[in-house]
Amino acid sequence: MKDAKINYSEGDIVSVPLRDDSGRNGYGVIARMDRKGKIFGYFFQPDADLSKLEPEKAILVGKFGDLGLIENSWSVVKKIENWDREKWTMPPLMRIDDEAGLIFLSYYDDVTMKFVKEVKYDLNENSELKMYPQDNMMGAGSVELKITKLVNSTR
Repeated sequence: MKDAKINYSEGDIVSVPLRDDSGRNGYGVIARMDRKGKIFGYFFQPDADLSKLEPEKAILVGKFGDLGLIENSWSVVKKIENWDREKWTMPPLMRIDDEAGLIFLSYYDDVTMKFVKEVKYDLNENSELKMYPQDNMMGAGSVELKITKLVNSTR
């Protein structure tokens, strides 16, 4: 779907269907996008107050693809009033190599989302770095499954 029209922008709140029989939707905030299908965002519970979303209350944070939006299984609900991209940052993303005992923090350009650099740390001495979002690219279906699992585990 190379020529698909982009129907979303930074600051949009999107509705993400849960993968269960509840008929409910979680919500996501598009914080960054590269205009080529890659997005970074924050995801929230179905009962989240959309007028009071805060990045620190997200249940899932990370990079994902825009297929759900392009195919209209996800939809833009509204734009955050007074969108402030400085509030909705793209933090470093982490990945762990348990075998080597290392944790890597990857940094991405704030505008293009292109990889800039990676810094490695000893996992045993820096386990607090596990708090950063994982450095992986999730598909729309993967986001739906992860949100569903997180929502249903807190019931």
